[in-house]
Amino acid sequence: MGKTRTPPQLQSPQLQFPFTPTDTSQPNVRNCGPLLDPGWDNWLLMYSNAVLRNKIIDIIHYGELIGCPCPLHLIIGEILQLAHNNSTSIMKDIEKRASTSQILRLPTLPAAYVASQHGLVLKQDGTWRKIHHLLSPSCRSVNDYMPQGWGTLTYTKVDDAVGAVRTGSPGQVLLNRHIADAFHHITVHSDNRWLQGCNSMGTWWWNLFLPCGYSTSPAIFDIFASALDWMLQTHKGWDHTLHYLYKFLAIFLHSATFSDAPNRYKRDFSQIHCDLGFRVKLE
Repeated sequence: MGKTRTPPQLQSPQLQFPFTPTDTSQPNVRNCGPLLDPGWDNWLLMYSNAVLRNKIIDIIHYGELIGCPCPLHLIIGEILQLAHNNSTSIMKDIEKRASTSQILRLPTLPAAYVASQHGLVLKQDGTWRKIHHLLSPSCRSVNDYMPQGWGTLTYTKVDDAVGAVRTGSPGQVLLNRHIADAFHHITVHSDNRWLQGCNSMGTWWWNLFLPCGYSTSPAIFDIFASALDWMLQTHKGWDHTLHYLYKFLAIFLHSATFSDAPNRYKRDFSQIHCDLGFRVKLE
């Protein structure tokens, strides 16, 4: 391999969050998300910051608190017109999510419950994706209760990626990977599920996973993406990796033993993401 740089210590905005990211006081409450805490525990074994390492494992085990200090109340959002006109698409999406345990049906309407408005967005393949309008209702949405700055995150810049490629050697290889349904890997703590309601045809549901629309969601997910970045550099000796939320760009320098490198790098990534429980798209 070409020369490698010393892996940096894992940094994450989560260390600066003014809210508690999870609650471990309910030992019998176990989330059933796709992330595998034994894998995370193993791959982070060498990490020197035991507090952050244990925090990641606890979030996987108990679920994430989203950082919303709002009072208990009841809000039922209206269905947006586009979603109302495509009720079949809404029902298909709910049936799919229910079959994969992404949402939980409630027998009755709870006293404290926030049901955000339904909406639909058109995907590239021509099908519809159901979304929750988390900025609605105005001035009373979940995001409105989150103080500004709680979700602050510094992203990797395009110039950083271009600069890294320019400083590489001739014949270097670029590997691009994309974590599919990124935020939906993270379960929301049972104490915050009441903030994630939805109503369809008189049926009440809880969303069990982190949506992308909260102002804190990107910063919450970035702790896991930063950890994966650190693992690839520390355990696999990857020359240079950059990530922008759920998108990863790896740059590999040319060397005399480079012939099988692309396949080896793909195997490295596959091994780690399978151990961690990430779903990955190949690009």
